Amino acid sequence: VQTSAPADFGIEITFGSFSMKLERCAVGFLLAAALLTAGCGGGADSVPTGSLSGKLLVSGNPLPSGQINFTSATSGTSGFADLQGDGSYAVAGELPAADYKVFVTQKGLGDTPPSEDGNPELTAPLDMLPQKYQSESTTDVTITVKEGKNTFDFDWK
Repeated sequence: VQTSAPADFGIEITFGSFSMKLERCAVGFLLAAALLTAGCGGGADSVPTGSLSGKLLVSGNPLPSGQINFTSATSGTSGFADLQGDGSYAVAGELPAADYKVFVTQKGLGDTPPSEDGNPELTAPLDMLPQKYQSESTTDVTITVKEGKNTFDFDWK
């Protein structure tokens, strides 16, 4: 590979019998494109995230079953975890650092509180939980997820 740069033309690249001449503006464009591409890939501009786990009790007792939900109006994201027999939970993966509303539903129901005449085996475990904690629109519980490990324990009355 040989290169030469005549003062009046640009750069000439020779590789074996192949030869290519580039004007100064083309060289500048290629150099700028290479520098811009090298800066892509997240790095310092990525949003900080955090893991989320803890325990949920109601008047000192764990719920027999349910799903704890976290929704954020600021980041537009949400997460959830199934409650274990002892009230513990752990959200799979990480959530963006933000403020989140916290509420509980039956597994798989999302923001749908159990109906009065719904299936009793679905509504019974949430009977001990005050209604206000069963919907995103009525809950008054909020948390702030920060970068890294986050542990939130609740004992709702």
